[in-house]
Amino acid sequence: MCSVSNKLRPYIQHTGNVIFDTYRPGHLTIHLPHLAIPTTIRCFVGDTEVFPDGFDLYGHPYFKNEESSAVKWNDTMTVNYHILTIAVPREEFDTVEAIKGASISLDKLNELLNLRKLFAFANPDIPLNEFFFRGYFLLDAYGGCLPIGANPSLRGDFDEIAIPYVHSKQIHFPGTGDEIPPAGCNCESCGKPFTINDIPCVLYNGRHYHKACSAELGQYSH
Repeated sequence: MCSVSNKLRPYIQHTGNVIFDTYRPGHLTIHLPHLAIPTTIRCFVGDTEVFPDGFDLYGHPYFKNEESSAVKWNDTMTVNYHILTIAVPREEFDTVEAIKGASISLDKLNELLNLRKLFAFANPDIPLNEFFFRGYFLLDAYGGCLPIGANPSLRGDFDEIAIPYVHSKQIHFPGTGDEIPPAGCNCESCGKPFTINDIPCVLYNGRHYHKACSAELGQYSH
């Protein structure tokens, strides 16, 4: 899937510049300028090595702020790491055929979406192709998967799994809370696992719900 750079890259990061992780409240994520291989990462505050609590999709380390007393907001952290490069042909994640092929399961669909995110991060000057997905999402040029809501102007496109985005089409991004659930995720309300047929689900306060289970969420239910 990916190839490895042999160069160990030192990177100095002020932890005061990091961003709170949406899916890990209270955590400090060190945003590196490259994709990183987690097993090669070593983090230092001064001469003291500190150990991440985990790594995000991009291989960037995060720390539990409330538990990592060695990491403070105003510290300067040095992160040594090997750079990860993507070696998957674009045809496997950036075509209508690839998207349709990945739509047989949440596992495969999330793998494709993650590849798009990784490619976009590693290649910020190379835009991805853009697609409507199932009439509810726009897979954009930057690896994003944006909900577009139930737009009547796209009604004729809803039966298609994936079609290229034509920029002349008028779309809006209402922030409906629609989302493609992660693989292995269960509904917060009924406890049942999501399947590919449950797209879109509802994301509310960081928790995923089936559409049918979302009536309790008021404006976020459909």
